[in-house]
Amino acid sequence: MDDSKPVSVTDACIGCGICATIAPDIFEMNPETNKSDVKTGVNLTNLEKAKEAAEACPVAAIEVKE
Repeated sequence: MDDSKPVSVTDACIGCGICATIAPDIFEMNPETNKSDVKTGVNLTNLEKAKEAAEACPVAAIEVKE
């Protein structure tokens, strides 16, 4: 995980899109990789939705640092 970011998506992502559905303000699907990315410039002061997406991720590809 990138220590400078409180939320990251690892290479384990399979591109299912659950995170982008749960937290569209935080995650977006990258059309080039067909995987999820954390949106650039997103305000991550409230990590509740990111945590919810991490819990729902079928391959545990979302890391949330508190």
